[in-house]
Amino acid sequence: MTQISCALYDNLELAIMHKRSVSIVFNDDRPAFEGRLLDLKVKDSSEYAIAESGEVLLLESVKSITLVP
Repeated sequence: MTQISCALYDNLELAIMHKRSVSIVFNDDRPAFEGRLLDLKVKDSSEYAIAESGEVLLLESVKSITLVP
């Protein structure tokens, strides 16, 4: 299991609390995500973000998280 850094996880939690949109860039070939997140979950030792759109994002290869104005 690859975990994301505490700083990145904290940024996700803050974005969810304040209902802010985020831009998430991944280290692998997945396209960047932009939108609002509703929750963070751990399942089978992997960390996920649940997007407002219903998309489930595996967080193991997050490169950066930016708040969208």
